[in-house]
Amino acid sequence: MWLNKWVFLCALLGDPSVFGNLPPPAAAFEGVQLAMAAMKYNGYTHSSGLLEARQAVAELYSTPQHKLSPEVREGPSIQWREVTSIMENCE
Repeated sequence: MWLNKWVFLCALLGDPSVFGNLPPPAAAFEGVQLAMAAMKYNGYTHSSGLLEARQAVAELYSTPQHKLSPEVREGPSIQWREVTSIMENCE
């Protein structure tokens, strides 16, 4: 689209990061570099997942009739890793 004789506005859809027009903030780079250098976040999480992730899933899939709890319980209940594998097969 031509705005005037000298300026061209590209109105294409797509990933703006491909052309370098939308770089992430320097703080994002620094945060990732610090986390990687700390060597505390390079492994696996607990097999039941992160509490914050379980809370988000419980909130998203709870209904007024059925409230899901993010807490991990011992015994013959469905564990979060089983829920994850069930959800992966529901596509």
